[in-house]
Amino acid sequence: MKVFLGRLKQLANLVLLIIMLGAVYTHYVLHDKFERMAPGLVFSLLLLTRLIIYRQVTQREKGSSTEKKAPKVESEEEKEDEEEDDDDEIVEQDSDDQEGQSDKEDKQKASSDKKKEKKNK
Repeated sequence: MKVFLGRLKQLANLVLLIIMLGAVYTHYVLHDKFERMAPGLVFSLLLLTRLIIYRQVTQREKGSSTEKKAPKVESEEEKEDEEEDDDDEIVEQDSDDQEGQSDKEDKQKASSDKKKEKKNK
């Protein structure tokens, strides 16, 4: 019963989305002002995001159910590859941290330079 209601709700969302897109198109063809078109656009975007989120959730659930059913057996080569990848990620994080610190220093120098310029004026 729950699956039926979920599908019915998604069908209703799709029908409403089509109707609202038709309304927006009609306003556009009649050269109405944006203020007349805005509510239809907003509602259409709302319905579209609901459909996108529903689709993402169902795909995620299907992916997690297939992973649970077929557990993956890793060979020693795959384990070694994963360890190397983990090491690479740590190195990348360290370099990102260093870049972040240099960015902060640059911003501080720029703000102090601006303050000096203001004082000189």
